[in-house]
Amino acid sequence: MATKTEVIVTCDLDGRSGDVETIEITINGRTMELDLCASCKAQTVGELLAKVEPVARVQAPARRTRGHQAQPRRSNAVEARAWLQEHGYEVSSHGRISAEYMAAFESRKPALATAS
Repeated sequence: MATKTEVIVTCDLDGRSGDVETIEITINGRTMELDLCASCKAQTVGELLAKVEPVARVQAPARRTRGHQAQPRRSNAVEARAWLQEHGYEVSSHGRISAEYMAAFESRKPALATAS
């Protein structure tokens, strides 16, 4: 027997469902999410911005455009490469170290022996 679960998101201010969007706000370092329909969003966000905009604007941190994490510092990469090679991982002498291998290095898990 199959079951179907349906999630209906409703506006936090007036209870309407349908065109509801989740917005995120941070006040005093506390981040909150509000589910708002289009009309409540326009009114609420518009009123808030009208009061806050003249006070101060903080630049958002730069977003990373690449899909992978930054390469670790060179000294860490050298140490990781040496440890990985000692523990049976096939790692080139230069270039990027895969995230999987870096995770193994950071948790210090030796490679599983492969059956021959």
